[in-house]
Amino acid sequence: MTGRALAVLRAGHTPGEVTVTASAAGCTPVAVTTPVNAPPR
Repeated sequence: MTGRALAVLRAGHTPGEVTVTASAAGCTPVAVTTPVNAPPR
């Protein structure tokens, strides 16, 4: 199976982490976590 996905995340006001999980029937779910910084002032 070959596929692609595009996720668009909107900036917030609080730093932390964002975790995105991809899953599909017959496939093992995969999660990616990335740090998020506060926006510049």
